[in-house]
Amino acid sequence: MVNVKEILNTREILLFILQNYGIKSQLNVAIEEMSELTKELCKYNRDKADINHICEEIADAKIMLDQLTLAFDEGLINRIYNEKLNRQLGRIKNGEK
Repeated sequence: MVNVKEILNTREILLFILQNYGIKSQLNVAIEEMSELTKELCKYNRDKADINHICEEIADAKIMLDQLTLAFDEGLINRIYNEKLNRQLGRIKNGEK
């Protein structure tokens, strides 16, 4: 079996998947994957979680979020992402919780 990773880099793989299924389909899959992650995190709060399941759902959600980042405005998303991280860092430095 050929490892796709040997042929394409991660960005190319994500774009290939996105183009293959289309944005509308992938939006629905993203919603489903984030819902599954939410369910596993709720189980964690009730001390009924399997860490492997949480990690699997995080990976699934991350794949979908990475596709959505490519589908929308990657530059804008990255800028906002960094602004939000820096804002939170500033809050921590100012003693906010």
